[in-house]
Amino acid sequence: MAYLTKKMITEIPQECAKSRPFTMKLGDLPTMVDAVFDGDHKVPGWVHMFANVKGCDHIDGLFPEADIEWRELGPGFPAD
Repeated sequence: MAYLTKKMITEIPQECAKSRPFTMKLGDLPTMVDAVFDGDHKVPGWVHMFANVKGCDHIDGLFPEADIEWRELGPGFPAD
């Protein structure tokens, strides 16, 4: 497995490339991540993005030319 840096492509040591399973409560998700992505199952090729303010800033930084219309989620979802 390799990743691209600005200077060169570097090999990731195999022990770092392995993923490890973990468990968490679904209610803890908002405190664990800044953004969640889910493919739109009704419209292939489209993606739903759920993000807090920090996540929105990161996503906007990744796609500076995109005009992403952020909306607030309805009741039952965390404010952040």
